[in-house]
Amino acid sequence: MAKQLTVHNATINTAAVEVKTLSISGKQVTLAVFRQLRDEQLIADDGTVNGQPWGFVNYHPDKCDGARAHKHYVWQRGDELLRSRVYDVPDFDPQADWRRLPIDFRPDEADRFLDGLVREWINGAVEEAPLTREKYHSRHIGERSLGHMFGFRVMAFASDAAVEAADKKLQADQQRAGLAEKLRKASEPLGRFETAESRESELSRQRESAAKADSELAAALANLDAELDAWGMTYDMLKDELTAAAKAESDRRQRHRDARTELNKLPQLFIAV
Repeated sequence: MAKQLTVHNATINTAAVEVKTLSISGKQVTLAVFRQLRDEQLIADDGTVNGQPWGFVNYHPDKCDGARAHKHYVWQRGDELLRSRVYDVPDFDPQADWRRLPIDFRPDEADRFLDGLVREWINGAVEEAPLTREKYHSRHIGERSLGHMFGFRVMAFASDAAVEAADKKLQADQQRAGLAEKLRKASEPLGRFETAESRESELSRQRESAAKADSELAAALANLDAELDAWGMTYDMLKDELTAAAKAESDRRQRHRDARTELNKLPQLFIAV
């Protein structure tokens, strides 16, 4: 019966030609023994290493030959010996994705910043509309790119309150523009089929529509203000928060790359068939 492989009875022996073998109690480890090692994540999500790696084995115990390029490492955590599949490139790097583009970064900080940006636009502090309109509908699209930061694209999702406020702003702008046009025409001579009463009636209806749109915008903006005020952060603070989150993600991704660079320096450990 195959012995259990542990950090206490496992050793690495180097032959004269620098071939390193993984042994247990002086005997070379077999595939059956290697498969008994629990498969646990060697590189943590934050890019740090969960233990001490020993080397890799050129063997795929889980029939994973068709998977993305990877190696199976033997590593130590305390008194326990484990194995781990490590992909040659992290999931977020271009080579890991069929589009050959870095995977987008979608943090909560980006969502909060986008809501703050919508409020800045409604209040006139930002000229360009943060949200775009759906092609065949009147509602705004809540998702948008905030551009590239530290080599990857940052995506954000506006809250329902922000989308609603943006919609109400556009409706209010349209009603104000309609009212301005009606006021301009009020100074012109009456048309052939127009009377002073009909003109005044149309102007009155437009004033009511504009006032209603302004009231709805004020209510929507109040809801957005309440959401943003609950965070207790100014627009500049939201911007700084997003920048810090993107920088932290950039550092995390670099740790993943650095960890793989160090793992690639480790030797192959030969085991018996």
